[in-house]
Amino acid sequence: MSCPSAFKIVSPTSVENLEINWENCALCQSKTQEPTIVPQKGKRFDKGIGYGTLAQELTNARDVGFNPLQIDFDRLDDGSGIEQTLRTHQACWHKLCKNEYSKLKLDRWRKRVAPREEKPEASPRKTRRMDGDQSKTGEEDTCLFCDGMGGDLHTASTFAIDHTVRQYALKLKDSNLLRKIAGGDLVAIEAKYHKSCMTKLFHDARAAQKCDDETDISSFDSIALAELIAHIDEASSLQDTAPVFRLADLVETYRQRLIDLGMPPDIHVNRTRLKERLLLNCPHLTATKFGREILLVVDRDIGDAVIRACTADSDIMCLSKAATIVRRQIFENDYTFNGKLGRKEQMKSVPSVLLALVSMILEGPNIKDQLDRTKFQRNAGLTISQLLVFNCVKHASFNGHVRHNKSQETPLPIYIGLKLHSETRKRELVDRLHSLGISISYDRLLRMSSSVANRLCTQYERDGVVCPPQLRKGVFTTGQADNIDHNPSSVFAKDSFHGTAHSLCQHPDESNSDQIRSDALQFEDDSSQTK
Repeated sequence: MSCPSAFKIVSPTSVENLEINWENCALCQSKTQEPTIVPQKGKRFDKGIGYGTLAQELTNARDVGFNPLQIDFDRLDDGSGIEQTLRTHQACWHKLCKNEYSKLKLDRWRKRVAPREEKPEASPRKTRRMDGDQSKTGEEDTCLFCDGMGGDLHTASTFAIDHTVRQYALKLKDSNLLRKIAGGDLVAIEAKYHKSCMTKLFHDARAAQKCDDETDISSFDSIALAELIAHIDEASSLQDTAPVFRLADLVETYRQRLIDLGMPPDIHVNRTRLKERLLLNCPHLTATKFGREILLVVDRDIGDAVIRACTADSDIMCLSKAATIVRRQIFENDYTFNGKLGRKEQMKSVPSVLLALVSMILEGPNIKDQLDRTKFQRNAGLTISQLLVFNCVKHASFNGHVRHNKSQETPLPIYIGLKLHSETRKRELVDRLHSLGISISYDRLLRMSSSVANRLCTQYERDGVVCPPQLRKGVFTTGQADNIDHNPSSVFAKDSFHGTAHSLCQHPDESNSDQIRSDALQFEDDSSQTK
């Protein structure tokens, strides 16, 4: 609702008071990058209401002499009132300029300029002395905590302060204060208090809480330390082991136990103090620094621990030397897959040193065990050895792609890839086994198949006839022919089939000097590495 318009008579000869640029901010008359507000062009259903709000604020400021921007109020009034003048000219203003005359700024200014000598006149103390005959008022104006009547008294106005005072009174076990607040909440009984008395109550309650916390911390600390010492003694009493305790692990265990007992999760445990307390309560422990770690060991186990460490280092050195020897034999082995998958070819693809090591791992190094190995066990050792050769690399790769050297392609991964592809025709399955290091890749398989097919076509052209490459020269051969009819009554060509099958059978004997017809099954590839 807009305020009532005020009218005044303006001299027609006065030009100064009417000179104002309504396109700029009506308050500061400056044109800046800050956007201006035009209530008349707003999208609200009650657009233009902003003129009434600004007019009311300017009128209130003019009445009390509040003018932070030093504007001329007469320039904003053409005789019809400030609000109507602003509406007529569709005035605009900056938001910051309008905020300078807001009710909040005006109230703050009034408090600053209000005469301080008026405060004693409004003091409750003088009122009590003048109205001393009113006993009820005197009782209400006493401090809830100290029962004093002097000083500035504050009235309890929120339920939060009632809850806080009751909580602190119970913590301090102040029976006098509990009796006073038993009649109802502080807001209902219009309780009054000195600010210093309320602060003193808070400090006393905090000190009592701190004392209780320190007592709890002391008891929790003793319990956790006793349990930690019991754990160390129990582990040290075992005869079969020589326990070594990392101080960092003990600190973390100790901290977790304190949290379980009720301590806050962000509690900090001093490592040095805990170590000193453990050494004081466990004389059989000795603190040893190992790199950046601090280890707690039992005195009687130090010698055994040193011997075991030396033994472990010796074993690791033996393994390192064995790995170096086997890797050297693998890279020096000169083998290329020639299309044959027999056991003899598999044995050639694997260094004897590697096969012996794998057999010892699988069956033991005893010579009797090696002589009595079963056929399955020998195949297992040979299979594992071929996979080791196939996956062995000179330098580790960290990009996720492994490239296998052609000279290290053993018959086993090639056979697995060819067999799997012939049975399933699924590239995803072949590549999955390739990623596991068991089979050659699908791309390598296609190159090998294409190489064999090209060589067979060349052989057929040279022979002038399509003949299986496995047939040998100089061997007596017989042939058979037979019809192949499949669903001959079908009217669809795709369902019926009619053909002729030819079978060739060779009959070798000791007198025949057979010869290999073709090397078409030899696998050759120009690339030295495959995926």
